[in-house]
Amino acid sequence: MSIYATWLSIDDESHIIGECAQYARATAEEARAAGGYAVSGDRYWLRDRSVACSCGQQAPIIYEGSHINPSAEDPRGGAVLFCAIPNHCHPSVRGTDTDDGPSVNYGRLAVYQDDGESCTLVLDRKQIAQLRDTLTEWLDSRDPEEAL
Repeated sequence: MSIYATWLSIDDESHIIGECAQYARATAEEARAAGGYAVSGDRYWLRDRSVACSCGQQAPIIYEGSHINPSAEDPRGGAVLFCAIPNHCHPSVRGTDTDDGPSVNYGRLAVYQDDGESCTLVLDRKQIAQLRDTLTEWLDSRDPEEAL
């Protein structure tokens, strides 16, 4: 069992069932016959990946090289995950009767490609702050209307 809890997942499995056009209602019989389906409450859903996403929860764009300008229509795949260790999993309280442990100063950043290649790194609080500050600076310095 992992001590990490997922805080962010950007992948192709994050579509919103019942809102995204990729999911269509189905009967229990249709869902079971299809083999792969989702259940939400008492409703069954079939996913059609050939239908354009309408919920905006898409996987990252697949990198095609440093000489290629990306676009929203490019193929998507892979995943980005950020996970952190909850306070109740801090080594000083693990296995005790309390869930009130001190903060754990590490986070796990993982990037996965559809072909199975991956990279997972553990960042300390200073590195996470540097990443946050860099991303904030980049976001604040760009006019979304003028972007590619």
